[in-house]
Amino acid sequence: MQAIWYKLVSELEAGRRVFLALVIASTRGSPGTSLSALIVTENNRQYGTVGGGCMEENLLHVARDALGKNNYKTQLSQLVHREVDQGNASGLLCGGSQTNLLTLVHQPHLEIAQNVAAFFREDRPGVLSISAENWTFEPDRQSS
Repeated sequence: MQAIWYKLVSELEAGRRVFLALVIASTRGSPGTSLSALIVTENNRQYGTVGGGCMEENLLHVARDALGKNNYKTQLSQLVHREVDQGNASGLLCGGSQTNLLTLVHQPHLEIAQNVAAFFREDRPGVLSISAENWTFEPDRQSS
């Protein structure tokens, strides 16, 4: 996860947007575990993973589409890891489920991304909150 944040900061410092996917919840059997992360850069490079397989391939299409637009809205995506399920099947057969936070990261997020990367480097706790409206980072706080 630490390397993902360093790469994300590097891309933002270069003036490029990044698509970010974070696994924020998962159940037993899910290939994506909490705190797994994936970024896709504007030059179509992928770093990290949220679990792989056809689920991740579908997410890469979402990322490329989002990077082609400026109005992508932050969203949560819950996937059930079964071949068929009512509307939210991932296509994977491993069982379990995971919830991914999907967002497009822009230049205004640079300072917070730098803070998150620094806290990883220093092995300090902090809480990052991402909503459709804004990002906040609370240093030295543990999530509850």
